[in-house]
Amino acid sequence: MRFLVDEMLGSLAKWLRILGYDTAYFQRMEDNDLIRLARAEGRLLLTRDTQLTRRKGVDCLLIESDEVEGQLREVFRRLRLQANCPFSRCLLCNTPLQEVVRIVADTDVHAIIVVDSQGEVRGIISHFDLIKCYGTDLQSRKAQDIMTPQVIDVAPTVPVSEAVKLMVEHDINRLLVTEMTPTGKKPVGVLSTTDVVKEMRGARWVWYMG
Repeated sequence: MRFLVDEMLGSLAKWLRILGYDTAYFQRMEDNDLIRLARAEGRLLLTRDTQLTRRKGVDCLLIESDEVEGQLREVFRRLRLQANCPFSRCLLCNTPLQEVVRIVADTDVHAIIVVDSQGEVRGIISHFDLIKCYGTDLQSRKAQDIMTPQVIDVAPTVPVSEAVKLMVEHDINRLLVTEMTPTGKKPVGVLSTTDVVKEMRGARWVWYMG
């Protein structure tokens, strides 16, 4: 499923990308250009404009909710979708770097997992990878151009102590958590140094006892 999202649904576009869907979004694009792009690339147009839904020759879905949480529920319920990369933050290799920056800046995401069209991991992008591109033309570059391709991963069953040992040995701040499927490893989460520190802290209420 490929989406094209109109300018009134920018937050929805960001979260669809995070959930692994190929989602195009452009600000200030004319209605006729949206229609042409949706037709040319075979995308479903998500819009809040009832006039657009009446145009012929293009598949549209009218989004009714005002809040992004409700908008996501609408899309997933009405299209019977599932997250392509559950519990992780995934973007496709060909995502423009400008969109990667927007998602990282506008959400509480410190690392982006880069996947191919089959959902297999191809790399990871951190804040440090992004700041190397400061002052360059972000729109002309893709996620795959700056990602770190060597991603160290662990299985969900690996003890935290083993995960910590890997982080220290490789001097990294996070590990990708993957599960093996018939088509290869698929991401199911990210374990960060922040998660480990929270684990060390223990249950919060314990610290408030006398």
